[in-house]
Amino acid sequence: GDVYKRQNGETVREPWRYVDTQKDQVTYRGRLIRPEKPVYILLNKPKNTLCTVRDERGRRTVLDLLEGAPPVRLYPVGRLDRNTTGILLLTNDGELTKKLLHPSSKVPRTYRATTIKPISPADVERLLRGIPLPDGVAQADEAYLEDPYTLVLTLHIGKKHIVRRMLEYLGYKLKSL
Repeated sequence: GDVYKRQNGETVREPWRYVDTQKDQVTYRGRLIRPEKPVYILLNKPKNTLCTVRDERGRRTVLDLLEGAPPVRLYPVGRLDRNTTGILLLTNDGELTKKLLHPSSKVPRTYRATTIKPISPADVERLLRGIPLPDGVAQADEAYLEDPYTLVLTLHIGKKHIVRRMLEYLGYKLKSL
């Protein structure tokens, strides 16, 4: 149906009307609509935790870990695989989320990958040159060995399972990420 709201005393029927949240007052069905204050939470995501709002199979999600968080709808910015650990941002700030995730932003992501067998320096060079994957070439912005089994890799690509797929292409199985 049509959208009806009152903006500063005027009835508005079009859903695209610009609202200045600092000046305008918007009511819907007699109730004043107030924008939520932005909330930002950095979470050190443990293993066996999903980066989703809810899971139909009842598995633990990042939101299950947020006891005591403000009562706003929070969403994870990006994803980490269920068994990947690391820093994850959760927020209700849609603008920031778009900026961070849009490919044009080229926001770097740094990973620490530990493999079962030692990583050769030649393969580190191959990661820097680019790995041909079915969905395109995946190239590391930076890559270096912390020790023979631990690779630190920086990418601006946010594709699904990208680090795992790059290393599997080179014949490595991950112990942790």
